[in-house]
Amino acid sequence: MAGQDDKTMDNTIDQLKESVESLLTAGAIGGSVGATWGICLATFRSQPLGFYAASLGTTFALASISYMTFFDVLKRNRGGSKDDVSTYILPGIITGGGMLSFTRIPIRAVQGSIAGGIIGFGAYFADKKFQSWRHTKSLERYEAKHGIAPEPTMQLNGRVESTSTPSIQGDRLRFDIPDLLPAFVKISDDEIESRIQKRLEELRLESQK
Repeated sequence: MAGQDDKTMDNTIDQLKESVESLLTAGAIGGSVGATWGICLATFRSQPLGFYAASLGTTFALASISYMTFFDVLKRNRGGSKDDVSTYILPGIITGGGMLSFTRIPIRAVQGSIAGGIIGFGAYFADKKFQSWRHTKSLERYEAKHGIAPEPTMQLNGRVESTSTPSIQGDRLRFDIPDLLPAFVKISDDEIESRIQKRLEELRLESQK
């Protein structure tokens, strides 16, 4: 029982770290985009750069953090799945409508909700396209490294199941490509090889239990 409680606590801490990291990343990216946009507008309008950059940077950062907060809540309520398009759209509707509701003009809040929903809808398809592209590139690198054609059954939830990799006691091996190639990080072939071998060793030990 104590071991199970410790495992639950570790999972909770890991989820909390992941949430904080995603919020900070979203805020940093949103703030950078907003500040850049503010500088462009200020230059075009011959206005003070600092004010526009700070104003739009803060607004975009808050909007990004708000969106990721609701996105994370919805994702966890659905078991970590991001396959439902509403997981992307609803945070956009809530964030867009909520932020423009401060103007106290109802039509602005409605417009913000619509705009946020459209942005969320676009983010859904952009994310799926990116995940599909990343899976394809990962498998190409794996095949080039090992000379094995994985012939995978690819799913957009991040899991790749290979039908031609070596088997352990009749069960097909599975490995998680996103764990091998995290987003926005370029990993060397040696590091990929090391992680693959580590995962294969874990599977071998599990099969002996």
